[in-house]
Amino acid sequence: MSLSQLGLAVRVGAWLSFLPILLRTRTLPHLLKQFAALREQSRRRSPGDLEETIQVVARVCRLRIFRLPIFPKSCLRRSLALYYFLGRSGHPIEIHIGVRKDGRDLNGHSWVTLGGRALRERNPAHIFNTIYSYGFDSSRSKAQAS
Repeated sequence: MSLSQLGLAVRVGAWLSFLPILLRTRTLPHLLKQFAALREQSRRRSPGDLEETIQVVARVCRLRIFRLPIFPKSCLRRSLALYYFLGRSGHPIEIHIGVRKDGRDLNGHSWVTLGGRALRERNPAHIFNTIYSYGFDSSRSKAQAS
């Protein structure tokens, strides 16, 4: 792991440590709006940084400590971290939250897209009905009916 990747991993871990507090003190739309406001202060990074950021965020999100019950489930944890760190890097990404009915159960999932393509997933929009989307490329949320 390079020094820049290690630095990013430390920042991601510190950010994830505060995520439970952020989610308990703010609504998700408010939190995403705050992340979008931070983008105005961000700088554009090179395209190679995209893949590096995705790998580091995914690796840190899988650490055992972040599987404790106080942290959000893995898909939301990873999606929020990707949305925050890729957005701060200037990438025009969107976060999506969807649901699907499986018999009597209702399952939820979240994912991040760049240019309409899901990052590191096989098109979850075909499996889940998107109920909420928010992107850095627009300052408004897009709620969709199921």
